[in-house]
Amino acid sequence: LAKSNRTDAGERANKILLQMQSLHNEYGIDCKPDTIVFNAAINCWAKSNVPEAGHEAGQLLHDMKQLAYIQEPNLQPDSVTFNAVIHAHATAKNNRDATYPKIADILDEMTTMAENGQKVMRPSKWALSAVKKIIQGDKNAAQQMAAALQKFRLLERVPELAQLFKRKL
Repeated sequence: LAKSNRTDAGERANKILLQMQSLHNEYGIDCKPDTIVFNAAINCWAKSNVPEAGHEAGQLLHDMKQLAYIQEPNLQPDSVTFNAVIHAHATAKNNRDATYPKIADILDEMTTMAENGQKVMRPSKWALSAVKKIIQGDKNAAQQMAAALQKFRLLERVPELAQLFKRKL
């Protein structure tokens, strides 16, 4: 679905995810979604180019973390998950001012997990190129994004981000 370039790919992936959960919960069929399935659904939103992509991808990340906490401890977001959500926020055609803090929050969560030794979480080239597109040619956007990142000292903690912003500010 993600490679289809269909604007309804995210919605279709959500329906499949819900069907899988329903089949597992109601009939005991062994098809409960795992991290790979959630990542695929989030990736569908990231590549959908619809205004609500960031919100929907973020909601799936939230749902995934809730399921992991409540009943599925093995269902943990990984680097692919976080990078796809960053990409969805960065490429969504919606309110940019609301996007910067969300991207910064996700990057902080990734970086904190890595610093605590939980997982190796680094922003991917894919996610960084999406952030780069936001700030290219728009000094105001670069300043707003840098301010959101600085809230968590991310420009100091993540060298790849510091490199990205070095020439922009």
